[in-house]
Amino acid sequence: IYHTSELADLGIIGSVADDTAAVYLQNAEGKDVLKITNVPTAALNITIGGEGNNEIICDDASYTGNFTVLSGTILKQTGNDMAGEGYDAAPDRTITVQDSATFDINGNEAYYHIVLEKGATLTNTGAAVSHTGRNLALVELDGDATVNTDTRMGVVGGGYAAAELHLNGNTLTKTGSGTFHLNNCTTDAGTIRIVAGDVELLEHQGPQKTNVSATTFEVATST
Repeated sequence: IYHTSELADLGIIGSVADDTAAVYLQNAEGKDVLKITNVPTAALNITIGGEGNNEIICDDASYTGNFTVLSGTILKQTGNDMAGEGYDAAPDRTITVQDSATFDINGNEAYYHIVLEKGATLTNTGAAVSHTGRNLALVELDGDATVNTDTRMGVVGGGYAAAELHLNGNTLTKTGSGTFHLNNCTTDAGTIRIVAGDVELLEHQGPQKTNVSATTFEVATST
């Protein structure tokens, strides 16, 4: 589906082969909004690409599929949660961000499962997300990637378990003036490189502990 107007509604797809749909947002006049509603298959997997900055809103409570951000910047619009999980259960939906693409949580609180491929960016340009609120629950790197916190966000454990940041031997570069917090979070081998802002290690309520002993922290120096 190529979409060039203000609103795309996946209810028009009908029969979709292999439970997969691809949407390319290309609005020459500005930002597109992709609305997911009345999907033909609850587990439909959606690949989203586009030019410039676009928005997505999930308005189908039965939808359980995964997202792949192929290109451009996809900004999570307020509305029903596209993260697909709750406080007492592990994330059951994955959002994969590919090379050169960006996913912006836009200040929305949810326990996201994010996979960052090499060259991908995860950002928050919306309201700050508190270290005690719903944040990223599981983040995995499939290559060197970037987290840009113009405003605060982080990886925070919910009621079910500690949060996890799997660097998998890669480097996560922290940019942006805001704070990136790790609260009740376990990390593995790899590097977190701080270019701007700060990284905050916390333990707040619950039995989970923050453990970053396997991770190297590197603070970039200005020249």
